[in-house]
Amino acid sequence: MNTALRNDDRDFWAEIKKIRASKPTKCRMVDGVSGDNDIAQLFASSYKDLYNSVPYSESEMRKLTMLM
Repeated sequence: MNTALRNDDRDFWAEIKKIRASKPTKCRMVDGVSGDNDIAQLFASSYKDLYNSVPYSESEMRKLTMLM
């Protein structure tokens, strides 16, 4: 039975302590790329592509900021 349903505070906090004690695992491969530097480069490249995918017009931005 679930500790919350039993209303057993000690078991509940023991479970929380177990969860917090576990270390997160490190992803070894992203989109076929492995290694810290290569994965970082992949994210940087993807962010750059996304950032540059939207056209930018100064006059349009001025209009938008005036509406706020």
